Amino acid sequence: MEPFINEYEYTFDVISEGITACWHNKYNLRKGYVLSGILFLLILFVCLYEKKWGFLAIELLPLLLILFFYNKVKVAVKLEQERMKVIFPDSAPVLRVEIGEDICMITPKAETRVQFSDVEDIIETKNLIVLMVKGMMTVMLDKRGFKQGDANQCMKYIKGHFTK
Repeated sequence: MEPFINEYEYTFDVISEGITACWHNKYNLRKGYVLSGILFLLILFVCLYEKKWGFLAIELLPLLLILFFYNKVKVAVKLEQERMKVIFPDSAPVLRVEIGEDICMITPKAETRVQFSDVEDIIETKNLIVLMVKGMMTVMLDKRGFKQGDANQCMKYIKGHFTK
């Protein structure tokens, strides 16, 4: 079997989409946002029903929780973007990911190999396939960047080797 080969520019858009997906997946932020919204409405309902306006200050807690996690995601994205500016000051690097017997990520400065057994989760976004690897590491593949194979075949192959 020939390996899947994926090449793409590691731009700010890719960083933003990939890291946001990782945070939302790892910490289940969508569920947290929904639960915080429900808590907000419940507190509001109790305050209106009991006519105890002093409890309205508690309304800020779910909103602050939502803002806290939203900010954490933005900070994580910004940190990765700043790292890339420092490591590659002239332009966005072109990353190459080869998937065969293992996963090989090649940057202009390093080559990293990862075993399928180290993959903890697979996230699919609009433009990316993101592999969550042990140690909070990610391997991203741009769905449009396949030089050999395609995104659907690659997902089937990865899922066939993926064990949770």
